[in-house]
Amino acid sequence: MSFDIHDYIPEGVLATIAAEFSGLLNATEAAAYLGIKPFLLTQLTRPDLIPVFLRAEKALPLYHVSALSGFMGRLDKLRENAAPQESWTDIATAAHRTKITTEKAVALILLHKLALRSPHGEAAGFRDFRIDPVALRDAIGLPEQGAVHPARAAQLLRLPIGTVSALLKHRHLESVPVKRPAPVRPLLYVCPFSIDTFPDMYVSRKELARHIQDRDPLALMGDQLSEFRIDLGKNAEPIYRREVLDIL
Repeated sequence: MSFDIHDYIPEGVLATIAAEFSGLLNATEAAAYLGIKPFLLTQLTRPDLIPVFLRAEKALPLYHVSALSGFMGRLDKLRENAAPQESWTDIATAAHRTKITTEKAVALILLHKLALRSPHGEAAGFRDFRIDPVALRDAIGLPEQGAVHPARAAQLLRLPIGTVSALLKHRHLESVPVKRPAPVRPLLYVCPFSIDTFPDMYVSRKELARHIQDRDPLALMGDQLSEFRIDLGKNAEPIYRREVLDIL
């Protein structure tokens, strides 16, 4: 009597299992994928940075390609198009100069959405990312829940800083108070989670214009748009609730 595994496990499940295991890399292969040495990969192996897919006793850990590419993708989202300045350096070197571990530096970068750059325009590996050591040093004193400077938030959201300030004032972006030595009152930074969720809730005038072939949306259907525009006071770029896209 022959045994056919397909009689016991559906083909779809088998295909999923095969796909998962086909994307597995050992530590040496995973480090090469990221362009780093295995020792640094060990440092970055954390659930919030690079999770291990499988760890067995007396065996090297296995990493899934999706986790490695996801890690690089999270860093790449923070990359600016401008070339790094002369004082900028790779993350590991910046961490050493700041007297923190590389994994701590990466955690700070992701948490506070610090700006990264690459001398090549794109980052083929982890060591291609450059950071301002001063920004990394300043991030050590930021709140543990994460805080993004309003100017950096404006850059990430592609909005004028005045509009970001209005969004904070009217509580469309969640604020995080940051105590600094000089100011009497704490400065208001932006919650990183609210930056992530903002595009799911709101749309800027520029983005809206792209949906209607770059024509002025207010001239096209101003009365309809006004129903979706949020109140930010004067001198702020028009921002709309994302439901406005449903009428286009």
